[in-house]
Amino acid sequence: MPHLDPSFRNCWPGLLLFGWLAVAKRSNTAGFLSWVSALLPLTLPLLRWRLTCSLTQQGCVLEHHETEPQKTAANLMGLRHFEDLLEEMLQVAGQVAAGRLAASSRSWAQGLQAHLHRERQRLSKLQLRIFYIGGRELVEAHSAQDHVQQMNVDSKSWQEVAQLPGARWAATAAVLRGEILVMGGYADGQDLDLVDSFDPKRAAWRRQSQLKLTCPRSMFAAAVLDGRVYIVGGTSSGRELDLCERCDGEAWEPATSLPFPRFGCSAVAAGGLLYTVGGFSGGMALRCCQRLDLSSSWITLPSPKVARWSAAAATLRGKIYVCGGYNGGTPLSLVERFSPDADKWEVLPSLTTPRKHLAAVRAGDSVYVLGGFDGTTSTSAVESLGVSGTWEDMPPLPRGSEWGVAAAMFL
Repeated sequence: MPHLDPSFRNCWPGLLLFGWLAVAKRSNTAGFLSWVSALLPLTLPLLRWRLTCSLTQQGCVLEHHETEPQKTAANLMGLRHFEDLLEEMLQVAGQVAAGRLAASSRSWAQGLQAHLHRERQRLSKLQLRIFYIGGRELVEAHSAQDHVQQMNVDSKSWQEVAQLPGARWAATAAVLRGEILVMGGYADGQDLDLVDSFDPKRAAWRRQSQLKLTCPRSMFAAAVLDGRVYIVGGTSSGRELDLCERCDGEAWEPATSLPFPRFGCSAVAAGGLLYTVGGFSGGMALRCCQRLDLSSSWITLPSPKVARWSAAAATLRGKIYVCGGYNGGTPLSLVERFSPDADKWEVLPSLTTPRKHLAAVRAGDSVYVLGGFDGTTSTSAVESLGVSGTWEDMPPLPRGSEWGVAAAMFL
């Protein structure tokens, strides 16, 4: 089933209202203008709903107020995308506020316009932070780590913050409602079913007992889609899993299982859909890419160039980046990018440091890769790929690590 272009889904309420305004300006009939005025109160909630949905998908916490427009409580994952949306909404709100429309509509639009101006000013003061959590160190006989390492992207400086409650590696992480969820993992010779949440504002951890995984698992993948965390694949007590489950922050529920079990795969959300790439199954690395479509079935897409598992993936500008990994030889430096609109893979410049068991995250307008195993030791290397199209070395992790998880937030 074809899916809507994400740029259209993001802007259609604004385009709809712009269209109505344009027609109204060209109309000399009071009746038609009254018709537009009558429909406007229906359109403004659509704009507010679109704004709310976009913020939720970007990892925001929303506060609901009955008498004023939606307010956000920070922690945006996609600032550049949100700024574009702000500009669109400001233009719409400005035209509505200046138009000859119903007083209630003008009042709401003026309130929205003022709020968006304040929000834009507030966002300009936020600082982007990258978190690298847990993992293991080869230099200490694969000992699990409980470190939380935080980088200020603006100052390019690292510091350690509140320790993870229980060392672990091969976990997975996702940002939901302004907090980082760290799920599952491996420690003390067994898979874990624990879920802990980290509030970066308070630098505090909280055990999420109600979100305990349905089975202990490690080496699985997670992505956030439509305000819910999806987890796919993994291994549990040596058994490869085909499970796909999702959670809205309250409880887990089953989603459509993977076509076949796997662990060490990557998962991302792009264009409102869930993708999984690679992995390990039946004794071999996988060369596959699949999408959970709107019909709730997994669709097989064109395969990447190379089979790999224990790679890392992130999305940037609607495209999927898959970095590093392993296919039975040495750790890979290969980077591939998938364009969902074109259903096509392309090879990008290689990582400076080949690695497997690494983490990747989108932060601002760049993809960052962190840590991993370089074939000799647990590396501390950090690299970023931005608009220049080449990898740039970043300040290294204070502690070298592999099998850790990464997340990015604005604070």
